[in-house]
Amino acid sequence: MKKTLYYNFIPTKAEEEECKATATPYNPSRDVVELRDIYPLPVFDPLNPWPIKKVLMPAEVGSGRIVLSHSEAFNCVFRYWTAETTHHVVIGQKKKSVLVWDVTEENNPTSYISEDMFLEQVGPDCEYYVLGCTELVRDRRLNAGDEIGLFWDMKTVAFQFKVLRRGP
Repeated sequence: MKKTLYYNFIPTKAEEEECKATATPYNPSRDVVELRDIYPLPVFDPLNPWPIKKVLMPAEVGSGRIVLSHSEAFNCVFRYWTAETTHHVVIGQKKKSVLVWDVTEENNPTSYISEDMFLEQVGPDCEYYVLGCTELVRDRRLNAGDEIGLFWDMKTVAFQFKVLRRGP
């Protein structure tokens, strides 16, 4: 099931009266809803499994927080999560602890799970999300300009991470 944000722009009678009584404008409410996806899930391509490819910015390396766009989060991560978990992150604006597997060294992948490994919405308007992974950034000695790949793996229920190319 595909997840999307549903905005309710039409207030109920009670909400309308409350706004009149308090002299405040009505703020549309939003919720995460599931839609039946008319298209099948993307086919996993073992030769190129990285739907999220990013060139790291200096701020991402310095903070240990990799920025994901709204589209990347909803199409590549939340589509595989339950509605409740997605709602927790998007509407609740709370962190969700995640497991991240660094598969850069394919013979010896490393797992990361700690308080520093999380997915979190930044800002009230769902403009973007961050994958907190300070320990991974430090251990892999990532620098600005490095290209990384990410995807949410349903089998391991974790992010798969790989350094695709080292920057200049």
